Amino acid sequence: MFAFVLRRLAQALIVMVTVAFIALFSVLILGFIWLVRQLFAAFAEGRVIGADNARTLKRLGVIALVCGGLGFNLGLVIAGLLLLVLGWNLQQALALQAEQALVI
Repeated sequence: MFAFVLRRLAQALIVMVTVAFIALFSVLILGFIWLVRQLFAAFAEGRVIGADNARTLKRLGVIALVCGGLGFNLGLVIAGLLLLVLGWNLQQALALQAEQALVI
């Protein structure tokens, strides 16, 4: 009887963990889609170099890193790192552009 209860509890725990992972991945994927839409909307308006785009690229990189790390997907981890580097480079370009505007 006791083994039966333990087995049922273990099965319930496995189901709960699986549902939690599916929910987490769903939220991350929806967030990723929302950020990509936001980024391409800014591109369509002609705002390619901007602080919002740098922030969005960094957020996309973090989401890709988390999804790749949780799913053990090396390609997604590399894509996340590249997005983070691209966001950081865009942020540095903005700083250089602001500094160049001060030069007479």
